[in-house]
Amino acid sequence: MDIRFVIGNGISRKKQPLKKLKEHGKVYACNYAAVDIPCDHGIAVDRAMIFDLLSQYRLDCRLWSRKKWCNTLAHSTTIYSLPDQIYPPQSRWDREKHWGSGTHAVWKAAQNDADIVVMLGFDIWNKGTNNNIYANRDHYSTDPVDPRCWIYQLQQTFLKYPNTSFVNIQGARWKVPEEWQHLENFSKDTYKNLWEWLT
Repeated sequence: MDIRFVIGNGISRKKQPLKKLKEHGKVYACNYAAVDIPCDHGIAVDRAMIFDLLSQYRLDCRLWSRKKWCNTLAHSTTIYSLPDQIYPPQSRWDREKHWGSGTHAVWKAAQNDADIVVMLGFDIWNKGTNNNIYANRDHYSTDPVDPRCWIYQLQQTFLKYPNTSFVNIQGARWKVPEEWQHLENFSKDTYKNLWEWLT
């Protein structure tokens, strides 16, 4: 079974032993998570973030970003190009420039016949604050982010890969977005169940 793990940066994943994930499948990490957690692929779409990752850290993974940054930043580390167009856009949120590292990472993980994509730290909702683990670090806003674009883009990913099961690992009270509730290939589960399943 081909299991892939995507590490977002919501606070729900704080204190979880994510370093163990590489024992069980490929790991895709977003932004600074590629520094802190062993991974196979790091995804960062912001130019300043990519520059910081390349100049300040030694990464032991394949790094992906927007094509325009791959061609702009000269560095000994190869940066691999994400697609300019993910699929023909029908709305503004379909355009690649509106896709962040997290949604890009889930899309990339689903490619090439993944059986299961496990999403960790994809909290989606906020309570009026930025609930990102790295909210106080450089290149992160402290303002809360409207989750509607993430909900829409992830929904499109789930629909484009109907033969892949997507599982969001969250607390028992986490609310599934209404747009995802009818999707047969999406489910949620808890960290407790995840670690028991992987043991």
